[in-house]
Formats: sequence, C-alpha cells, structure tokens
Amino acid sequence: MYPDGSDMHVRVEKSICNWILGFTFLELRNKTNEQRINSKITTNVNINKAVVERVEQLTCLGSAVTADGGALQYVKARIKRANGIFVELHTLWKNKNTLMKTKILTFNIHVNSVLLYGCGTWEVDTQITHKLHMFVNRCL
Repeated sequence: MYPDGSDMHVRVEKSICNWILGFTFLELRNKTNEQRINSKITTNVNINKAVVERVEQLTCLGSAVTADGGALQYVKARIKRANGIFVELHTLWKNKNTLMKTKILTFNIHVNSVLLYGCGTWEVDTQITHKLHMFVNRCL
C-alpha cells in the first residue's frame, strides 16, 4: 500500500489496460470502415473522436457487399469458382463404380463449400436463390 492509498499492482495493471485499449482503438480507427445497407440514418460512427470512413462497397469474409445490399455479382463469381471445382471432379462424377453417396458427399465437401463461402453476408433475394438452385441442379 502506498501513501495515497493505492496498490502498485493495481496501478500497473490499469496503465497496461489503458495502453492496450488505446492501441486497440487506434488500430480500429485505422482499419475500420462503415457501410449502411438501405439505411436512412446519417449520423457518423466515431472511435476515439475520429469519424469512421463510410464506404459504398465492403468486403466481409471475402464477399463484396454493396450499399444497396446486393450481392449478385459476387454470387455469380462464386458459381464460376464452384463450377471450376466441379469440372475437376468430372472423372469421379462419371465413374460408374463410385457410389452415388460418395459422389454427393464429395460434391457437398468440395463444390458446395466453395459455392456458399461467405453466404452469411449476402442479402438473398429470389434471383440469387434461383441462380444457386440452377447451378446445383445442373451439377446433380
């Protein structure tokens, strides 16, 4: 215990926490972007009194998301990549000695994982759903 009634251990711990938090906020301020999807709110987002940059297109989990919420171009690119993987599996797919269960499992592991990567950031509408269904039906 020190004359001012504080404990040195607590002081050091608080200063370390303040340094870490300050560093974290500095990093966030330099790396953070804001995107609003179909929003009418115009107030700025601030981190440590610095305004966060607002962008029209943002990449999240490798998925490009636009301000209107559309992800159609990204879905088309995912379909092309998944088709490339499916083409590589052509010999397995046409092999009569391979069980259908094995083919479906291989399709789900290799093609669906590429096709649906980043789908949590998509604003799915009927057009996107239709494109995904058409691709899967064409493959299977």
